[in-house]
Amino acid sequence: MAPQSYQFVMRTGPNPGKSFPLTNDELSIGRDISNDIVINDAEVSRHHARLYRQAGGFVLEDTGSTNGTFVNGQRLMGPHMLRPGEMILLGENISLIFEAYQFDPDATIASGTVPDMPSYQQQPAPSASYPAPQPAYGQTPSPTQDPSAPAYAGAVPAQVVLACGVFGHLSARDIESTSAWLPRLCDRGAHVIGTRHRRDPDRAPWMRGLFAAAGFSEIDFASPSDRMFCVGTHRLDREPLAFEPGQRVFRFVGDGEQPA
Repeated sequence: MAPQSYQFVMRTGPNPGKSFPLTNDELSIGRDISNDIVINDAEVSRHHARLYRQAGGFVLEDTGSTNGTFVNGQRLMGPHMLRPGEMILLGENISLIFEAYQFDPDATIASGTVPDMPSYQQQPAPSASYPAPQPAYGQTPSPTQDPSAPAYAGAVPAQVVLACGVFGHLSARDIESTSAWLPRLCDRGAHVIGTRHRRDPDRAPWMRGLFAAAGFSEIDFASPSDRMFCVGTHRLDREPLAFEPGQRVFRFVGDGEQPA
């Protein structure tokens, strides 16, 4: 049997869809070019987190980052053994999925072909879902993507929806309408993980009420007292609404709207 291998796949950030094979026994993550996994984003500290192999898997540990490391919406306060399918947030903008895959180094490769294996140079197009056995993750488009309903076609109903780096760039009207529209992306029991800054005006308390009104139960809410952002995890406890293609869900700041 081929040995078990692991990788991160970026869901939101500077290179959505990029894979980071975890080939060493210990790896560092951060903005500085000296790291094994370099992520060039202002929310990521120069030396943000580290991974080390243990008991056939990988342990993730924050290394004193400014904006924190989160797993499934909960801030890491110590080492955490990763499980395939878990979602890692680095600050507010970067999300990664931890995946397991099989690679057989002894497999025969046909002459003239290249082995199909992940590499740091590969940047596949963003995918809204991953094949079984991994759960399907619905991805909220980044500001460079089209935030209209057709962008989600084929990804719904999703089990996990990421709304990272979105709500801080919307008008109050679009925050309200987007929160009410999220049940159209979700399966019953799906989780939505969202982030928002806490600068004035602080919309976080109001937004938590919007999620409740839309049929979500709050699973976790993290807002470090020394940081100006929050991360919320909500579960859809009602029947999902029918998906309606052909609608623009929201407009980012710069599209004629003012931020909330």
